[in-house]
Amino acid sequence: MLSHVRYEVNPNRLWTFGKGQFETAFTITQAQLQNALKACELVKSGIYKLDKNETITLSTRQSITNKYEETLTPLFITNPNEGATVEFSSPVYAFFEKDQMLNIYMKDEFPLLIVANDRILLKAPHIGA
Repeated sequence: MLSHVRYEVNPNRLWTFGKGQFETAFTITQAQLQNALKACELVKSGIYKLDKNETITLSTRQSITNKYEETLTPLFITNPNEGATVEFSSPVYAFFEKDQMLNIYMKDEFPLLIVANDRILLKAPHIGA
C-alpha cells in the first residue's frame, strides 16, 4: 500500500493510501519534531494533536490548565490552503535519525504519514473521547 511513496526534497505530490489521498504535506527537521514532542511529553497525556491551518501546531492536553502547544515552522508546504488535524499517540520522532528531514502528510481522520529518505512511518490516528 505504500510501495509508491518516496521521499522528495520538496514534496509536491500528495500520496494516496487505500482509497484516499493525503490533502496536505509539509517538511520539518527531525529535531523540530523531537523538541516539540518532548515538550508535549511533559504534560503526560500521551495523545498529541498535529493541526495545520494558517499555522502548524503540535499540542497536547490533559486538563484545562495542564496543556502545551508549539508552533512548527516548516521548510516547505504542499497545498498550503488545505487544513488538516490528526491526533496520534507515541513519540514518533524516535523512529527517525537526528539529522533527517521529514515530509509529513496529513488528512482529517486519516493515518499520519511521515517520510524520510530511508524510512516511512504510517501512524494510525488516535480515536477516542
